[in-house]
Amino acid sequence: MIGMSLRETSTAFRLFIRLLELAVSALFGFFQSCLAGLSGIIGLRRENRLVVLTYHIVNDEQKAAFSSQMDHLLKAGQAVFANACGNSSAGGRRIAVTFDDGYQSILRNALPVLQEKGIPSVIFITTKYMGQRPGWIQDPGNPYREQTLISGEQLQSLRNGLVKVGSHTHSHAQLGKLDREALCEELLLSKGALERLLTRDVDLLSLPYGSMNRDTLRCCRAAGYRTLFLNVPFPNTVEEDVRIVGRTHVSAEDWAMEYHLKLRGAYDWIAATYGLKKKIKSLNPTFYR
Repeated sequence: MIGMSLRETSTAFRLFIRLLELAVSALFGFFQSCLAGLSGIIGLRRENRLVVLTYHIVNDEQKAAFSSQMDHLLKAGQAVFANACGNSSAGGRRIAVTFDDGYQSILRNALPVLQEKGIPSVIFITTKYMGQRPGWIQDPGNPYREQTLISGEQLQSLRNGLVKVGSHTHSHAQLGKLDREALCEELLLSKGALERLLTRDVDLLSLPYGSMNRDTLRCCRAAGYRTLFLNVPFPNTVEEDVRIVGRTHVSAEDWAMEYHLKLRGAYDWIAATYGLKKKIKSLNPTFYR
């Protein structure tokens, strides 16, 4: 892109990828609708997979947009907790809301909206940085770098039957790159800190960066985690007695059509291209943050 700065090139490339993903998702969603219609005509009952959404922040200026998205969600399906049964043949779409990292903007701007509308959610907490800035973010251009995480006191005062708390590890480490000792420590430190604060069992874990391997599953089972959440769409499965659930990244800044398609699972195709996307990211780290 001649004449453009690196920042402008990066922004233009991200916009291109976003538009491309939207176009492919629209086609995929159309195919899904056709398949569902055909199944109905011939009398087949299709399982309705749980759609799990992942937010990170909801800033003050995004609260109205987030509220509008939640209205859209309630029209699109039934709002459930993210650890609800992954498949159902009873009919109807089920959608879950989750938040990674545990930023304070979620307390201010998201939870009041969810409480008002009766929508359950799960917040995944990075315990090492509770009440602080996200110490794992070093990129000065990252929009989350200046956010503050929920403190231990705020977490203790959270008395809301519509909110569950899960772990996002202790230090937001890439679990798949740790040796077994460090891996188990990450999981146990986080789980122990949350359970002491909340005085209840914590068995939900969101994997930072979606990083995992076979040791991750074994350490999760040993630590007492029962459900793991990825950061990309993924067919619900069980490995090493641990349930694995895929999720779709969303934002209060999503375009209306983007959000509409994500609610319907039309972005599920991205899971198949995730390996390719990681390769592109390694070659051009400024394109994805």
